[in-house]
Amino acid sequence: MSLAFLSITGLVIVACTIIFNKKLSQHPSPLIAIICLVEAIMCWNALFSFLGPVNPICYFRLYQLYAWTSSTVGGPEDAFYVLVWSNEITMQFFQLMSLGFNLCLCIDLVLTLWSPFEVAKKRMTYYQLGSILVSTALVVIIWLRQDKEFFKNKNYQP
Repeated sequence: MSLAFLSITGLVIVACTIIFNKKLSQHPSPLIAIICLVEAIMCWNALFSFLGPVNPICYFRLYQLYAWTSSTVGGPEDAFYVLVWSNEITMQFFQLMSLGFNLCLCIDLVLTLWSPFEVAKKRMTYYQLGSILVSTALVVIIWLRQDKEFFKNKNYQP
């Protein structure tokens, strides 16, 4: 668990160093900073998935708060299952975004080798948009194809 916090801290430090240092903020460093932030979020969700999302949800009674503030769930028990499910979906989304941004970084390095004098900063928008759209589409496919009773069958209890 301490390694996960150390990893998250290191990723955030690297991202902040790239973002706030003018000399380091040249292309492709902003892409690396985005990758670091996405992987930090993914690591945080993976940590809660590993430890079990039930403990913090029940300890802080987040399911009651979510049921009280959202009119889309039937009650506290349904809100509990929605919160457990949302942690898994969030982790999958950021894993896919991390893979997408790493793929874009590899593509950008190859394109820079082929034409080193072309302005590469224009491609950043396409990289970000492409990674977000592909990740969103894949998470929607995962969401539509999953078993709706999966989390209820895992014997999670609020």
